[in-house]
Amino acid sequence: MKGSLWGNTPLEPTTQTKTGIFLDLGCGNGKNFRPSFSATCRIGLDFSLPALHLCRKRPDLSDLSCVCADVRFLPFYDATIHAIDAHHIMGHLLRDDRNRAAGEISRVLKPGGELIVTVFGTDDFRAKAGTEVEDGTFQKGNGIITHFFSEKEIVRLFSDLTPLVQESCTWTMRVKREVLPRSLWIVRFTKSVLD
Repeated sequence: MKGSLWGNTPLEPTTQTKTGIFLDLGCGNGKNFRPSFSATCRIGLDFSLPALHLCRKRPDLSDLSCVCADVRFLPFYDATIHAIDAHHIMGHLLRDDRNRAAGEISRVLKPGGELIVTVFGTDDFRAKAGTEVEDGTFQKGNGIITHFFSEKEIVRLFSDLTPLVQESCTWTMRVKREVLPRSLWIVRFTKSVLD
């Protein structure tokens, strides 16, 4: 494997500025990691071993611990992670798997900790493209599934957590002279210290 699995992806918002243990779920080749002077430990988790190998090759991520695991079965103790980023992973799971993953994420998040989730919204031009395999979830010809979320749906998915900021991001892209809408949700959550 030569280089990058993902092209020029923009940096997503992050919880990496928090102190303590930081976990990036679905970290891939490390595309969203940036220097952190606050986190005492940084962990990149992905189910793809080739992606993690690319991540480990990056000299700017020499302090990173890589874990090959499934987000539905997180290999961490309860309430041990201070900050979690989950960029574009929840949308690639079917309903039962999304619920399982959300439960696992809530379980490992420390009280007072923060989670940031990014998912594609229902206004994205790709919504309804492909074969619908579940309500709002479509499979493309390459076999990849994507679920497109409403604002209420992503908040409801993490009902054990308290939403702090819910932001809709929309933009357009041009494909063969056609201007197409893109849409995603960015939601920042916290876990109550009373749990």
